[in-house]
Amino acid sequence: MSTSESIIQCQHLQKSFQQKAVLSDISFSISKGQIFGLLGPSGAGKTTLIKILTGQLSPDEGSVTVFGKKVETLTGEDKREMGIMMDQFGLYERLTCADNLNIYADIYEISHQRTADALAAVGLADSLKKPAACLSKGMTARLKLARAFIHSPEILFLDEPTSGLDPASMQMIHQLILKKKQEGIIYAKRFHYPKKAIEGYTEKQNCPDPVPSFPCHDPDHGTRHYPE
Repeated sequence: MSTSESIIQCQHLQKSFQQKAVLSDISFSISKGQIFGLLGPSGAGKTTLIKILTGQLSPDEGSVTVFGKKVETLTGEDKREMGIMMDQFGLYERLTCADNLNIYADIYEISHQRTADALAAVGLADSLKKPAACLSKGMTARLKLARAFIHSPEILFLDEPTSGLDPASMQMIHQLILKKKQEGIIYAKRFHYPKKAIEGYTEKQNCPDPVPSFPCHDPDHGTRHYPE
C-alpha cells in the first residue's frame, strides 16, 4: 500500500442518540503516514467518531471504509492492525510495566522481547519492573502509548494522548508520535489544541462547529479557530 493511498475513508457519516444528532454529514480521508487531528469541545462527537472507525459503533447513515473494507466487515485480523490509546482503557496498577505489556504481547502472540523494545521506545526501559501504580502521570501516558503500538499496528487511534500532562511530558509524547509517523496513521483526538500543540504535529484536522460537523482544514486554520 503506497503512502498516498487512503487507509480510512469516511463519506457522509451521520450518527444520532435519542434523536439528537451527534455526527452530521462527516466526510474525510486519511492516508498512510499522516497525522490527523480532531479538534473540538466536549460533546462534539469526536470519541463517537473514533468508536465508529474502530467498529465499536455503527453509523446511522453514510459509509466508512478501513483498509479498503467496510468497517462492519472488518475481521479480527484486520483489527489487529489497529492500536488504540483511550483514556478509559486503564492499566493493571498492581502489575509492573513489563507485565502490563506482556499481557498484550500474549494476546497478539508476539515475543516478550517486543515488551522490552516498546518500553525502551517510550523511555521506560529503567521502569521495567516498576508497578504501574508508582508511575507519574506522564510515565503512565507513555506506558499506554507503548501498549497501543507494541504489536506494530498500521493505524494508531489516540484519544487525548496528552490530556492533563505538563509541557515537558506533552512534548515527549508528541515526539514519540512523530517517530511513529512513518509506521502508520496517527489519529489524534483532543479536547483543546493550543497553538503549540498543533504546529508541527498535525497535518490535517477536523474542527467541529456548533452544529455537529467536521470540516477539514490545514493546521493553521486550527490555530485561528481554537486560539491559545
